[in-house]
Amino acid sequence: MTIPTLVKSYRKKTTETRVRLAYSQLIQAMQMSQVYNGPVSSWNFPETATVEKSREFFNTYFKPYIKAEECRENTEEACGVGVGSFDYQYTLPNSSSFAVQAGSEGINGNHSTNNSPYIAILVDINGPEGPNVTGIDAFYFPVIKACNYRLLPAGWTPTVTKEDVLNGTYVWENEPCMCQDVDTNSEIFDFQQTRCCALLLYLDNFKIKDDYPISYYNK
Repeated sequence: MTIPTLVKSYRKKTTETRVRLAYSQLIQAMQMSQVYNGPVSSWNFPETATVEKSREFFNTYFKPYIKAEECRENTEEACGVGVGSFDYQYTLPNSSSFAVQAGSEGINGNHSTNNSPYIAILVDINGPEGPNVTGIDAFYFPVIKACNYRLLPAGWTPTVTKEDVLNGTYVWENEPCMCQDVDTNSEIFDFQQTRCCALLLYLDNFKIKDDYPISYYNK
């Protein structure tokens, strides 16, 4: 195999393994937490998303059941992606990090229903290593009320297909949910353009197929 081919293969395999592991760790933590704290629907979700409320929520319902440590500096250079759009970050021994936001009026399955509790977790599979870009090393997994409070990739519905996402016109929660190769330095970069990348991996059983739209994995 040529060097470029080996590099591409390594990138894909590493990402697949780390995303699958991080997702599995979060699912296991939720399952264990429900043993002690009751079903997720009964958890004390904050009414508004603030740094301290997100921290309190994660420390209560996740941290005791996953080997996570608070990233005290809370910067991209120290923790990885998520600062600014999310409220608090945690790191794991395997170098993954989670940016956490908890609150209301968000991931509820229907934007017409306000004050609906949610938790959104942005997983950075290699912490501060970089490039700290959604769709490459950061992937978005919210708890979705409309799906019985399951932790699923952003954009998931019982009927969604990968073709829905690949054609670039998929709408979820009344907003675009795509996975596109974009210039993250551009002034018009929009998080909506990459937030469904986790969904593509999920639908492909956490495999980066040849039609994965992010060119980083095809260079």
